[in-house]
Amino acid sequence: MFSFTSKVSYGATDTIFNDKRRFPYFFRTIYTHRDQNEAIAMLLIHFGWTWVGIMTVTEDSYERSSEDLRDRIVASGNCVAYVLKLSLGKREDMLYYKKEMDMIVKSLAKVIIVNFPTEYTLHLSSFGGVLGPMIREKVPQSTCSESCSPGYRKVIPEGNPSCCYDCIPCAEGEISNVTNMETCMTCPEEEWPNSKKDTCVRKNIDFLSSQDVLGATLEAFALLLTFMTLSVLGIFIIYRDTPIVRANNRDLSYTLLISLMLSFLCPFLFIGRPTTAICLLRQVVFSLIFTVAVSSVVAKTITVLIAFRSTKPGSKLSKWTGKKLSAFVVILCTLVELGICTWSLVQFPPFPNRDTKTYTDRIILQCIAASSIGFYTTHGYILTLSLFNFALAFLVRKLPDRFNEAHYITFSMLLFCSVWISFIPAYLSAKGKYMVAVEVFAILASSAGLFCCIFIPKCCTILLKPQLNTRVKLSVSNKPTAKAM
Repeated sequence: MFSFTSKVSYGATDTIFNDKRRFPYFFRTIYTHRDQNEAIAMLLIHFGWTWVGIMTVTEDSYERSSEDLRDRIVASGNCVAYVLKLSLGKREDMLYYKKEMDMIVKSLAKVIIVNFPTEYTLHLSSFGGVLGPMIREKVPQSTCSESCSPGYRKVIPEGNPSCCYDCIPCAEGEISNVTNMETCMTCPEEEWPNSKKDTCVRKNIDFLSSQDVLGATLEAFALLLTFMTLSVLGIFIIYRDTPIVRANNRDLSYTLLISLMLSFLCPFLFIGRPTTAICLLRQVVFSLIFTVAVSSVVAKTITVLIAFRSTKPGSKLSKWTGKKLSAFVVILCTLVELGICTWSLVQFPPFPNRDTKTYTDRIILQCIAASSIGFYTTHGYILTLSLFNFALAFLVRKLPDRFNEAHYITFSMLLFCSVWISFIPAYLSAKGKYMVAVEVFAILASSAGLFCCIFIPKCCTILLKPQLNTRVKLSVSNKPTAKAM
């Protein structure tokens, strides 16, 4: 009859009694250990204890409870470092449990869940204060690994539980903005991680600017050379009726000086933020101005050659001398370059482009065209004119040297060609604003070569040796050579 008597328990928490087929008359006034384990798992989450140990005794009820507790902890995302099962009723000597004690001491788990019968918790219960036996004023930590702060990601080594991981910095171009992220996020194309790699920031826009030391230096040289050219132009205007100015074709000298002055101002189109209008003007303006300068030198050389050849008896070249020939050469050469530039703009119009691929941490703002054919065609034409002029200057190098520019033209064209031939590999190997800086340097260097080689010697004669700037000296210096010709 006793087996059919209802039984009410206030201490049995084992879930085995939930089976009504086996225990139809069993009732309890306390929750099961499943409810208790669920509360413990939630408590671990609340305090951030991700790496804990479990100690229990070798009794069926406690073992089942501990296994259920471990499953719930793992299901909640935390980890169990160990489950120690002690046979407390058999040995009370602590040396018997040395292996278990060593495991507890060596483990990183600082929180241990003890699932023991009440009679074994008397000493633990004497320290029941919520702050522990010594007040530390902070929540104890029990983790296998420290949290991965923003800027890092979690990597779980093979064979490790999910709570034991390494913190790896996010790769270049990636961020993590939440603690313990498993994967980093890639920044948008025009953004870049900050120094902590926890947020994306806008990339810097990179172009050759007057705010840069490089850009400001090039602008300073451009202004200096412009001022020098303007000063020489003023000297030539003041001394326009002197033999040395008139002997070297005064109008061509003016044209060359003005074109060189404009060439020195061309770098200001290359320094600054590229726009559609700037991209269209850059190469066209420079190419046309430079063609005028080089063709003026070509016209000078042809004029000198024809002038001295026409002094021979019966020469038919005398009708080709004069201003008309010089003007014809300059206009013809410039019109050819204008045609090339027009074709280049129609076929391959340049436009401002935002390059996000060359550098990962900044955007290069530059002018590019659909093809480089137009660029090399316009520059190739100028180089061809220069080589042709170099050949002409070489032919007239033995003409009277007092006012003959052949030596200076030869050297200036040699310098000019050297600059632009070396410009090609330097331009192709440079990136971003340094590519623009290489072209600006080539413009300034080649223009300065023409200016210094052709006009500085004349200015030295005009200002420092005025006794040589006379018709008598000109006539005397010309006689032997004219006779030899």
